[in-house]
Amino acid sequence: MWSMKIKIREKWNPYNFRCQKFGVKIYFYSLNNYKKNNEVYVIGSGIVHGEEKNKKSFFSSLCKDKKIVKIERNEDFFIGVYKEPEVVAKRRGLDLAYSPSIIHLKPVIFDNEGWEEWEFASPERDLFERILSSKRIENKEIEFKIFYFKDKKIKSIMPLSIFPELTKKQNGAISLAVKEGYYNSPRKIDLVNLAKKANSSLSNYQVHLRKAEKKILPFILKQNIDE
Repeated sequence: MWSMKIKIREKWNPYNFRCQKFGVKIYFYSLNNYKKNNEVYVIGSGIVHGEEKNKKSFFSSLCKDKKIVKIERNEDFFIGVYKEPEVVAKRRGLDLAYSPSIIHLKPVIFDNEGWEEWEFASPERDLFERILSSKRIENKEIEFKIFYFKDKKIKSIMPLSIFPELTKKQNGAISLAVKEGYYNSPRKIDLVNLAKKANSSLSNYQVHLRKAEKKILPFILKQNIDE
């Protein structure tokens, strides 16, 4: 299968600039799109990661966007529909991204710098060549980086639904540990001070952190082995 991994950053997308503004990260799946009254409607779903106050600000801002038709949120998971005027360049881009011959190998990652990371595959090489030669890239309407474009065997596909589910306390414990540098080498903080920052007892914080690690580590190890 022909495979490609790219990063893009564009101003018009309602998600990526908000990730940068509010310091959150999204694991996102583009689900479908359709045309109605000379406008294109785009449906997608995602899981938002970040501090609770930042996620709250992200969703609050998103709901005020006039492009947004509907946002259905269930804690950190959401399904969103937004609309755009049917401009030829964007329509062509959507036709490529939603081509039936494309396989999305992983969720699209929206990072806190506003980049979207796409990794997909197709039996048709020319489909990717059309993406690389698109007018929006040539005219520098979007920022663009390519990591690889090659023919390779696919080892696995990672749907959004297999992401480990953490409780709020587990997510809070491990998010705090990452933010404060607990996993850095050398460590920037110990468990005692992490527990204090979490306003929790040491034993209680350790329980939630270890449960989160137990869920996440097998998943991460599997992805690293596949890659």
